[in-house]
Amino acid sequence: VGALYVAQLVAENGAPPYQWAVVAGVLPDGMRLNLDSGTISGTPPRAQAATFTIEVSDDSDPPERNDREFTITVSP
Repeated sequence: VGALYVAQLVAENGAPPYQWAVVAGVLPDGMRLNLDSGTISGTPPRAQAATFTIEVSDDSDPPERNDREFTITVSP
């Protein structure tokens, strides 16, 4: 709580540039996903747990997509 959190998601293979999106659930309060870089960052204001799914798509035609579920637990 109250500390900066930064996590860099990584995609391999496919055709860059990649685009990122939260497709289910929500990030913890105070945090956001950079849709171009795949960086999750922010300063959560309270203890909480959040489960969400992030999808990455590449620049091929049609785009290849992959998603994965994550959980972030913010501790006091």
